[in-house]
Amino acid sequence: MVKEAEELIRKRKEIFSYLHNDREKRIFATGTKDGYRDERGANPELMLVGPDLGYGSSSSQQIYLPAYKRYKSRFFNGLLKAAPNFWENLHQYSVEILFVSAAYGLLLWDEPIQNYDCNFLVQIQSESREKGRKLEEFWKDTLTSTLCNFLCEAKKKNPIVMIYDLLSDESYQNAIRWHLVAKEGVEIRHRMLKESNDSKILYSLATILGSDFDRFLPSTSNSFDVGSWNTTNAGIPIRFDPVVFGDLECMKLSLTDRYPF
Repeated sequence: MVKEAEELIRKRKEIFSYLHNDREKRIFATGTKDGYRDERGANPELMLVGPDLGYGSSSSQQIYLPAYKRYKSRFFNGLLKAAPNFWENLHQYSVEILFVSAAYGLLLWDEPIQNYDCNFLVQIQSESREKGRKLEEFWKDTLTSTLCNFLCEAKKKNPIVMIYDLLSDESYQNAIRWHLVAKEGVEIRHRMLKESNDSKILYSLATILGSDFDRFLPSTSNSFDVGSWNTTNAGIPIRFDPVVFGDLECMKLSLTDRYPF
């Protein structure tokens, strides 16, 4: 676990240096007017020697918030609307929630993080403007090994038997080699919605998680059916399939089979 943790921290430091002000390599939003990420929002103010990057406690603790409080997207707003006390009550249940972050890699839901502006739709680009490297490729090996080792460590105390993939975008789903994760002895269920609008997908997933949370619990007698559409308390149909994203040779279903409506 130490090796994987060190690699995660190393990758975080590398991304933070690009976001902060590394002029040799910079993170660029291609196809948009956003430009370089080191010129946007809170990124120039990122602290490069904090506990989130493997250093000791910081004298500037006020810049940190638990991840679930830091993020303010449609997903988090929708979740609190559906279940106002969701995060406060989460400790009562035998579940763990992890976030996939373009800056941090894999995050625990209550892990303290800084304010940053970055997503998987950007690229790492050198000053020479050569073809950039997608962040999903930058993170793929590290995300996969970190998740596998998280599952391996959990086996010692409270084994994880099921993973629900509620990632809203394929670029995030493709950043993990799911077939390797499955070798850790877990069942993986990838979500599918009838929505095609990205903003609605985020809100819909949050609403389902908040209103039907009991169906995600390992002790439930009302779990989601696999391979067919499930009705939900939120009134939003959702389907879970054991389709492996990210590795094309593992894909088993055509688009027609995946979206039979």
